[in-house]
Amino acid sequence: MSHKEAVRQKRERKKKEKQEKQMKKDWDSLLPFYLQWYWTRDWLNKKSKAWYNGPRIKWMNLFKEKKRKKKEK
Repeated sequence: MSHKEAVRQKRERKKKEKQEKQMKKDWDSLLPFYLQWYWTRDWLNKKSKAWYNGPRIKWMNLFKEKKRKKKEK
């Protein structure tokens, strides 16, 4: 095997690994899906509730459970 052939194979291997990594990253960005409602305005300019189902977006407020502290007497 010549030096040029070895370099070409190495380049192809790196390109394939990069594509596989990008595919995994793209798929992971879609998971998990969130379901959330938000307020919007309809075509009559009335306030209405809308639903969003999809990957996480910056504006979304995720529900976090608050830890209750027991009051000491």
